Amino acid sequence: MQRLRASLKPRPSVVALLVQVTVFFLLTLPLSLGVVYAGGWPTPFAAALLQGMVAALVSARVLPRWWMFLQAIFPILVVLGLLVHLSPLVWLGAFVVVWLINRNSVGERVPLYLSGRFVPETLSTILPACPFRFLDLGCGLGGVLARLADKYPTSHFEGIESAPLPWLIAWLRLMRRNNGRVLFGDLWALPLAEYQVVYCFLSPAPMAALWAKACAELRPGSLFVSNTFAISAAPAPHQVLELPDHTGPLYVWRM
Repeated sequence: MQRLRASLKPRPSVVALLVQVTVFFLLTLPLSLGVVYAGGWPTPFAAALLQGMVAALVSARVLPRWWMFLQAIFPILVVLGLLVHLSPLVWLGAFVVVWLINRNSVGERVPLYLSGRFVPETLSTILPACPFRFLDLGCGLGGVLARLADKYPTSHFEGIESAPLPWLIAWLRLMRRNNGRVLFGDLWALPLAEYQVVYCFLSPAPMAALWAKACAELRPGSLFVSNTFAISAAPAPHQVLELPDHTGPLYVWRM
């Protein structure tokens, strides 16, 4: 039910586009026509700068903060694209690369976040002493898995990733390690019962539904760890681990 409600909400990418279109027709276009009517001629970059600044300010009220930067530079990139006569294949190639890296941003509203270098050693302070199975949901480039797999050779480390290019990089990093592997696919379809530790660094959007999945599938005594993003639907975490570089923190629940 939670996933159904989430699916009915407009995607951030759609909201961002609507903001740009609204600002253009309600502000940028009328002001530009006013300048023309007064006998002047608006410069494309001035119009793009105004469009981007206002769109970023509006987006701060309806979208996560990191969208402000994208909204600010989008009009400028459009103007550059119109002024610089590049082959359409260049823009197609750029789009394909962005899609390969950030496919999750459109479908699951989960951009590519990279866990910092202090995450593996901080996780080590709570990992079981005996051999265990560790899962990284949305493992990105596989850095956490690779470092933990080297440190705990008798335990097993798995990740799942649905963005093609990060998955390929993670798969290549883990392919020579006998105690690690990376799956390509939908994390919602992966059962969690066989893992003693589940780690994720996603975004606020899927966390309530993911918590419901963890409660339904993880066995008692298992650890569920969320990097940076707390879960409003969950009780207070059993531990909050601060990272030395002041990113994070890691929220830890014992199921």
